[in-house]
Amino acid sequence: MLRKILKHTLQFLAERAIKKHPIKFIVVVGWYGTDLVKEGIYSVLSRKESIRRNTTKLWWDFSVPLIILGYKDTQRRIIRWLAMIIKTTYSLLANPKNPHTIVIDLNMADHDTYHYWSQIITPEIVVVTNYKNSRGELKVHELVDKTKLNGGTILVSPTISDEAFEEFERYASLDFDTLELTTEHKKFSFSSKVPRLVIESYAPVISVALERGFSDDEIIDCLAKLETLDHFTKKIHENLELDAK
Repeated sequence: MLRKILKHTLQFLAERAIKKHPIKFIVVVGWYGTDLVKEGIYSVLSRKESIRRNTTKLWWDFSVPLIILGYKDTQRRIIRWLAMIIKTTYSLLANPKNPHTIVIDLNMADHDTYHYWSQIITPEIVVVTNYKNSRGELKVHELVDKTKLNGGTILVSPTISDEAFEEFERYASLDFDTLELTTEHKKFSFSSKVPRLVIESYAPVISVALERGFSDDEIIDCLAKLETLDHFTKKIHENLELDAK
């Protein structure tokens, strides 16, 4: 009973925070590589915008409300939950508005919390990095449909051939060493001798930046400073270490 009350209270506070500031959302969804894309989007957009992102995976149904409210995503004793609720309520009443964006990545291999947090947020942009038929596919379609219904933007990987995504814009045309993006208003080309997976991570990042009004020069400058390749290498080492345990 206490958990149910806490859950609804956090949802209420998160919804009030979204409405007050307001908060916009970019959601990166897929079955792998979503964290790389999320970090890239965060790194680029943070150079011009006020932006936050989840730093851990969405491991339970409280993850998204805690991210929205700006708290560490962890369990607490009841007294600490109560203190947090009081502090948050005061902040919502007393503090000034703080318009910003939150970037969230959802690995559909861990999709069990989707139903709860999807009631709280409506994405401005959804990026679908990869897709496969599995238990999580229905939730991807629900997220895409909700975003479309509310006038949001859906950006889909060119590697996805599923007919359910035919109507949506592909965020790139890819070969092994060249990235070429075409949007409704402009075309952007970028060539680099880096691994294909890194190029595929760059593509949605650039596409989101174009959607948010970044100029070509700004995008190139941001790309030069991205640490995607280093992050990619680090993730490989982390996975190898986990496999070895």
